[in-house]
Amino acid sequence: MKILILLTSLLLSCSLSSATEKTIHVFVALCDNATQGIVPVGKTIGDGNKPDANLYWGCSDGIQRYFTKHNLWKKLETHRPQATDPNSPIIRRIIFQHKRTGSLLIADAYQGKHIKQAITNYLNASHGSYRAIVKSKSLNKNLQIGAKSDLTAFIGHNGLMEFQVTTTPSKTTPEMDTITLCCIADRYFNKYLQKTNTTTILQTKSLMYPGSFILHDALEGWFKGESKAQIRTRAAKAYAKNQKISTNGGYSIFKKLDDN
Repeated sequence: MKILILLTSLLLSCSLSSATEKTIHVFVALCDNATQGIVPVGKTIGDGNKPDANLYWGCSDGIQRYFTKHNLWKKLETHRPQATDPNSPIIRRIIFQHKRTGSLLIADAYQGKHIKQAITNYLNASHGSYRAIVKSKSLNKNLQIGAKSDLTAFIGHNGLMEFQVTTTPSKTTPEMDTITLCCIADRYFNKYLQKTNTTTILQTKSLMYPGSFILHDALEGWFKGESKAQIRTRAAKAYAKNQKISTNGGYSIFKKLDDN
């Protein structure tokens, strides 16, 4: 009887674990002094051709370094898409797994000069027209990302301040959540996202620094099924702590979203 109870418990545990597994696809436009309309940063961190030292990828708050050092996530593997396809706009790809839920985060580092493609692909994922398959050796399976993700996120400069993009609609618009971390995202990204079934769970309304600590803390709330207001609070506190400002100052960065 004890063995039967143990087996039942294990099966239930496995079922609950698989039910909570999610796929997150993050589009990172590497910071680039040479090709983006930004206030220039240091030469090394502002080189969009070198992800390992880049502000949004390899620096302490960049997604590769921040998630690698955090004990809630495990780095599974790193890919170099341009090594096999020189025409790929993606210079680096990394796969992380969330230790508690088993969820997967696939982050794509777009070469700085390809920021327009990064934003277009990010928006087209919500429109259902951008999909990609990633072969994972460590998991021994193919991962479907883009429109097949449960959540997408963009990190980088708000290139829509300098250019517009053309999105491609599809017959089926996926239901997914999204997080946009760049300056004044609500003013520039909403007109594209409102035409989709995407639910925005975190969005900026002012000038800001899109450090990956924001995404990290927001995802913890998302995994727990928290409301948009609760996720905004997590983001505000994380931003305030990193920037050494008041919590009210942190709230001023993120738009108050309707939970309905």
